[in-house]
Amino acid sequence: MTTAITSTCACHSFSVTIEFPNSELSINRALCLCNNCRRASGSCGWSSISIPPDQKINPSKFQTIAYESSKGVRRHFCTTCGAHAFTMVERTAQTLFLLVTGLWDRTEGVINWTGSKWVENTLDGGFSVWLTDMKRSDGTTKKLKRWARWDLKDGEIVPEGSLLTLSKKAQTPSSNDKLKAECLCGGAKFCITLPVEASEKILAPFPDLMVKSHLPAFENPKHETRCSQENDMKYLADYVPVLHVA
Repeated sequence: MTTAITSTCACHSFSVTIEFPNSELSINRALCLCNNCRRASGSCGWSSISIPPDQKINPSKFQTIAYESSKGVRRHFCTTCGAHAFTMVERTAQTLFLLVTGLWDRTEGVINWTGSKWVENTLDGGFSVWLTDMKRSDGTTKKLKRWARWDLKDGEIVPEGSLLTLSKKAQTPSSNDKLKAECLCGGAKFCITLPVEASEKILAPFPDLMVKSHLPAFENPKHETRCSQENDMKYLADYVPVLHVA
């Protein structure tokens, strides 16, 4: 008996169905927060599962572009929507195909989420700060682990109360007060500056993450933007006005 999952990118240019033997389910997996995975995916965390060796993914059937992130490791991205679809590992006689789980139609019953690994790379805990537990299908709650590095049986667990915020040393601003950002290969890189007086003048029409346009006037009488947080020292998560990107 097998369980089928279908992995599809946003534009549907990439779509495959894989059969996992029920005898091997569910598969333990921790969300990887290492620098390489975050920079390659552009997300807060990343995970993939090796498909059964009797099944293959033929790159020539899909419109993907491969990036060799390290010797023998090629990450395939959709050329239309940019989704990281799968990774080919050609370091042994047997080529491994790792299917990125974010594109799956479901993971319940297939993956047993255990927590986060390589938390120390984030400096402030990253997504693991919120990924502390999850509700099972039966309604019970499962506590998730936070590994400093590898999610091994004897892997180092992040101490309770640690890696929740930036250390004092990491908070020290650089001389130019710019936050650098770049992808894994360095092909896309930019800097983000701190909010300035002009930040408060950005008004609708803009995305709702930036402007509370959906609120009635009596709830937001001054039509305030919410891109700036904590006395203009931070931006709202996932949103930075183009004004501050260089």
